[in-house]
Parts: sequence; structure tokens; C-alpha cells
Amino acid sequence: MKLAFAIITLIGLNALSACSENSTKREKELTAQPVITVIGHTRNSDPNENYIPSKVLQTLEQTEGTVMMLGDLAFYTTKDSKVLEKLSTSIDLKRDDVLFAPGNHDITDRQVLAKYFTSSYPQSYRKDDVLIIAMDTEMNGGNIINEQFDNLQKILTDNSDAKNIVIGTHQLIWLQDDGYYESIADSLINGYVGDCSYCLRENNFYEEVLPMIEASCPEADLIFVAGDVGHKVTHYITKFNDRISFMAIGNNGEKTNVMLKFYRDDNRQLTSEVSVDI
Repeated sequence: MKLAFAIITLIGLNALSACSENSTKREKELTAQPVITVIGHTRNSDPNENYIPSKVLQTLEQTEGTVMMLGDLAFYTTKDSKVLEKLSTSIDLKRDDVLFAPGNHDITDRQVLAKYFTSSYPQSYRKDDVLIIAMDTEMNGGNIINEQFDNLQKILTDNSDAKNIVIGTHQLIWLQDDGYYESIADSLINGYVGDCSYCLRENNFYEEVLPMIEASCPEADLIFVAGDVGHKVTHYITKFNDRISFMAIGNNGEKTNVMLKFYRDDNRQLTSEVSVDI
């Protein structure tokens, strides 16, 4: 059964609202294909089931436009090449518009990962006035520092005229060090707030990363999308302020098939829709 959670983010209008339109009008408003399709946390909970669920692979085979995968593809994604080799038969991982933000279950062997995805982060792709970026939050415990910070700043400076920026990560780094978001973090993320290898740790998002992004692209609307949910909630969407949206999307292995899709409506506004197939 497919449940379409029609939660629409009207980026151009700086508003977040539930869709109250009938399905006929909704279908007319959106383009035939999404601009961006986002999936997260597709792994199974059993390490003996070390594969990406077939329904996820089928979805990717049928998807056009930019694809962003937000980590934890399988329980041991890079234990060998089998998981990523299978994935590459469903989607061309070398396409410029296929982006990957690794999770902790994807980095057993980074050399295997580098055979299929770039080892340099952030990754980026631009479609018209939409800039899409994938970052690696496993590299420094959730901190975006050193070369990755410098590369991010250069990408943003080179694309300072972008109207919409979608930034994907595995960890929900924007939940840490904010009083309200940190208070609800343990009810959302697959791990916990803490210091373990899979925990959400203290990071430099609010102190350094977000101020730099806002300063580099002062006219852009910003969407931060993370993938480390699925066990407790399938998705979470909130407005931080008039310019910034926080979103999270994730699966629970074979049990769900959750996607976040960004579209262009007739007014060229970027909208989003979450669909959950259970």
C-alpha cells in the first residue's frame, strides 16, 4: 500500500504547508519527473541480510533526474564490492547527477567506496538555479572541517547566484547544539546523541558551517536533508527560519520504501513531497 504524505515545501515563497489541493490539481502543478529524488538508510538490521532491498533498486532503475543517496545503503556496504556492484546495475553511479553522502555502515573499506563514488567531498551538481551538494559527515565525527570545509566554501562561492541549495548529509548534524532540536534528537535519529561511533556528536554546524553557507549565498533558500532516520520515524520536516528548511528521510530495510522528491511547479518554485510505501 502506498501512502503519499503530500507535505509541500514552497521554497520560493518561504513557507511550509500541508497540501490541501486535490490530486488532479496536484498532478497538473508538478512536472512529470522530479528534479531530485532522495533516499536514505536503506540497510537491513540483520548483518546477514547485507544487501540493498530490491524495491529500492527498482525505484532507482525507474528514476530520472538527480539522485541523492544519504548513506547506510547496506549493513556492510563496503565489506566487499558486491553491494555497490549490484547497485551500479540499477543506476550509473558515475553520473554527475548521482550524489552520495556516506553513513557509518558504508565506510568499512573506503577504497571500495572510492571505486564507485568520488573520495573527494563535498560532491556537487547544479541544475538551472538549483545547487545540490552531498557532504561526508563520517570523516570527522560530524564536523565539516579542513579540506571539506574549504571545498564547500569554494563550491558555494562559485555558485553564489543559485536560488535554491539542497545539502545532503547522513547525520542530522543540525540537531546538535540547538536547544529545541537537541531535545528531540533521540526520538528521531537511528542512534543517540553521544560519543559512540554511530552517535550524533557535537559538531561545528551552527558555529562555523551554517554561517559560512549563509554568507556565501545570501539570496539562496537552503534545504538540509539527512538520511540517518528510519527506525523511529520515516521522515521529519521543519522550518528553521524563513530561508532554511531541515528535512530527514530514511528507510527501515525491507519494511519501508521512503523517498523524498523535489519538483518544479508551474511557477518554477521548488517543492517537495514524501511518499512512503509500506
